[in-house]
Amino acid sequence: MCSCFGSLFGKQSTKRDEFEPAVRLSSNAATDADSVKEEININADWARGAQQDQQNAHAPREQPPEPAMPDTRSSKLRMSANKLYAQLESLSPALRDMHIRRVRGMYQDALAAADSPLDRSAARKNLGALTRTELSLCCGRGTAALQLTVDALSHYALALEAGDGCRSADWAEGVRAAAQALAQEALDWKDGRLVRERPALAEGWPERGVVLARLHAALPRAASRCRPLAALRAWLALAEAKHVFAGALAAQRAQEQEQDGEGDGDQGEDRGERGEGESEEEYEGADEESAEEEEGKQQEGEAKRQEVGWRAALEAVGRAQPLFKEAAESARISGEEALQAEAAALLESAIICEAACCSHQARHAADAVLLRVLREGEELSTDGVHVVGDGYKEALVLARGHDLEAEARAHAALGGLYARVWKMADVGLVHYKRVLELAVALMPRVVSDTPWYREARDAVLKAQQAQTQVEEAAAAAAAQPHLDALRPQLEALSKAAEKGAHELLKLVYAQHPLPGAQPSQLPAEALRGDRLRETLRRAVVAYHPDRQLGHPMRWQVLSGEICKELSAKYQILK
Repeated sequence: MCSCFGSLFGKQSTKRDEFEPAVRLSSNAATDADSVKEEININADWARGAQQDQQNAHAPREQPPEPAMPDTRSSKLRMSANKLYAQLESLSPALRDMHIRRVRGMYQDALAAADSPLDRSAARKNLGALTRTELSLCCGRGTAALQLTVDALSHYALALEAGDGCRSADWAEGVRAAAQALAQEALDWKDGRLVRERPALAEGWPERGVVLARLHAALPRAASRCRPLAALRAWLALAEAKHVFAGALAAQRAQEQEQDGEGDGDQGEDRGERGEGESEEEYEGADEESAEEEEGKQQEGEAKRQEVGWRAALEAVGRAQPLFKEAAESARISGEEALQAEAAALLESAIICEAACCSHQARHAADAVLLRVLREGEELSTDGVHVVGDGYKEALVLARGHDLEAEARAHAALGGLYARVWKMADVGLVHYKRVLELAVALMPRVVSDTPWYREARDAVLKAQQAQTQVEEAAAAAAAQPHLDALRPQLEALSKAAEKGAHELLKLVYAQHPLPGAQPSQLPAEALRGDRLRETLRRAVVAYHPDRQLGHPMRWQVLSGEICKELSAKYQILK
């Protein structure tokens, strides 16, 4: 989209133009007056000009001609107003304000008298240019300057709407560019030239979101097929939507960080002083009750703050979505494909953000219920725990397919509920493993320092260690009968190992050959120097228990003991 940051009207109007005033007052008022007189040349009847435009609509030319201005009361009023406008620079500030009010009144009379789209569009554009000139001369506070900006933008937008179908594309593009430049000046107001010259204009100027909302509201709300107006609406709607959506993302991230930080604070160590005559047990019991009560109040306050935060994030993303839709539709009407694609992509991001916020909110609400259930009464409320589980499952459904992190957090919450509250460790472990899978899918983002990831990782590692211990115990129980039966052979292995690595190797290859091999004697050179270390390495690999799977259990147990003895000797010579 083209944006204009220069002079509002850089080109002179044609003879049939609408007698608009210039944006900046010329240094020579007489020259401006002469320019205005040149514009007051009405050459033809408006109806004939409109008919000519219709006949030439499909002619092979680059740009259709500007239709002739009708000789009407509205055009005469504008012509008179233009003459007065050209004299503004030569007046003192006090007289200039009065003169501006008089010119505005004449333009408004011209608008009221307009009986054709050409007259209406010309009067609206004149009012926009005059209002912008008044803005450049404003010496009040920021609130007055913002109102002038909104009024000027509204006039420009209504000029585009009135001129749709009867004005040339160059005229419409000039008005749109002027309106967009005016809006951009408002967005960069505090860094602009006017504020540097007159700092009072910054007083009372609202924040960017309010400015965007005011400017966007100044545009006509009715659906219009006017492409320049649609382009202006798309640009403003997208700018406002981006600002609102940025606030929603910031609120979401702040809430996530706050939840990640829960429980990480230092616990107070000052327990106060024990009362006179109070035993140590009574003092400790009262202190524990007080601490629990204080912790409960803190948790309730934290829950309320987080609820407010999530509600604010959801409200912000809810405001951003219609703006993105409006920007995409307006960009489609105006033919701005890049703008339409950007708005559509951001709309998809807003939908994902909304789903994530809803998931976080549901999970947070379930957390609050769980804390209340665990704190109230000595017996656990089954109904309350089921409500918590439903809340976590709702959070999981809302996040699935939209936000991996929100889905991982919901799985972590369900894993903790099953493992710690319902005592169903196997079901909890399924959810914890899913957390780790989603954490891998989030790469290259690092989540290893988040509480929900650490909880899942520790639970999975603990379960794996417990499983390993069970398997080792079962294997040891199964191997014990064979160890008892192989006691003489194992004692012989130990004695040979005490004599040295070469004796151990001789015994192994002579008395315990590998399945399918014959007993053998190792050559003497294989048992000396560096060759001994290599022979040991080969023997450790050959007798390793992993290579003996599929053989009888007795041989597997024996090969495991042989490998232990060989490995110990190899580590010494390594």
